[in-house]
Amino acid sequence: MFGIFGLLILIAVNAEVLFAEYPACGSLDDEITEAGLEENIDGHVTRLLKLRNSNGGWANTPEVFLSIQLTEPESFSNLDKSIRRMEEEIQDGISSITIGELAQYMLAVKSACKNTSSFGEVNLKKKLLKKLKGEFYRNGIQLSTPEDGWYGVFLATEAYCVSQAQSPGDEFIHRILHAQNRDGSFGNSASIDHTTRAMMALLCLSRINAISSTQREQVKNSLNLATQFLRSKITTERDDVWFGDKYATPAGVLAIKEHTEWADNAWRCRLMMRSLNRQHSDTEGESAISQRLLALKGVSYLSMLNVDYSCSNSGTIQDNTIETSLGEDPSPIHCSQEENGQSNFLFSKPAIDIDIAIQSYILPNVITENLDAKVVTLRDVIKGKTLLELLTTAQCRGLLTFKSEKTGWGEYITAIDGKQANSENKEYWSIQRNGESLDVGINQFKPAHSDYILFKLKKWS
Repeated sequence: MFGIFGLLILIAVNAEVLFAEYPACGSLDDEITEAGLEENIDGHVTRLLKLRNSNGGWANTPEVFLSIQLTEPESFSNLDKSIRRMEEEIQDGISSITIGELAQYMLAVKSACKNTSSFGEVNLKKKLLKKLKGEFYRNGIQLSTPEDGWYGVFLATEAYCVSQAQSPGDEFIHRILHAQNRDGSFGNSASIDHTTRAMMALLCLSRINAISSTQREQVKNSLNLATQFLRSKITTERDDVWFGDKYATPAGVLAIKEHTEWADNAWRCRLMMRSLNRQHSDTEGESAISQRLLALKGVSYLSMLNVDYSCSNSGTIQDNTIETSLGEDPSPIHCSQEENGQSNFLFSKPAIDIDIAIQSYILPNVITENLDAKVVTLRDVIKGKTLLELLTTAQCRGLLTFKSEKTGWGEYITAIDGKQANSENKEYWSIQRNGESLDVGINQFKPAHSDYILFKLKKWS
């Protein structure tokens, strides 16, 4: 009797040790061992590092950099050398760089927790946004389709969303939705690559709550239709199962994983992962290896939106702890998933949109217009929150920074975006709601839908 129980225990223990669990599927594979999967992943990384040039780069430096940094950052030797190489590539080729290439650099810089507004002396954020908008104009004439193709637009939208935690503009959500074909694919008809990239862009915009309440159902239906398209493209080649072919499968697997409304048995996840795991990295190019590595680890570019994402190798670990008070109790707060824009976009609580404008320099009294005010939009934030709570949400999403001070009359702003009101110069931050001054603190006032909140640096007389 003891022998039978002992054998059962041994089998149970060995099941955990022997069989691999694919992160993309959330289930075990009874034919692949955990050690075998890890060994294959290590082999992919080793192969990529061997393919690295002496200058620290690759044929496609940002794509490979992203793959290693997101999957096995502790194995990324000479990381700084590869970062410097990306800076050189950007400086040397910025005049001729394509929108897709620029998007990959943005993502790679984000993965290293570097500043996308000043990398290699180039403002990648500004460049990418300009290229995105320019895709739909030629000689001042508006185009219905992007000049350099849909794939670059989908990738650039995702890159901007992931790196900035904000939308490049409402028009791009509209354009992506209208680029979907009747069969569920996006861009070029029946293209798996275009479809998975468009899905990732929409999923990112959804997670940061950049989708308006009127578009939520449309986006949900669009993603479901795209998933049905991918399912229709499942093919069998001997013992392998693919989304179309082995090169399109990694992106397809990750797109389905991120869109979690479908069970894994609906798209045969384990069989696809088993097929990917059988591929050998020693005979393939860096692009195929990089894409497959992400799928084997179950990691997409959207993982950089997670609150626990950090850059352990970069020396610049980002902390989601933000100090919002300069009062006697400056205890820091932690950004929640909602504040980071990562909660489910189908949440049921009533939501509002507000605009926050910031004019951080003092104008002569004779000038009343809000010249060159920075405007950020908070979309789908929970109704009934105070302005202090909404400012915290904006700060968590990387839209602005602020500091405040508690007084006997409420809590008031002392600095925005690093601009401190100098009390010795009689400076203060005034607050207007829809053109009228507020007479309560930011911890008391609760904005309504479509409110326009203006913070203006002024002097008292």
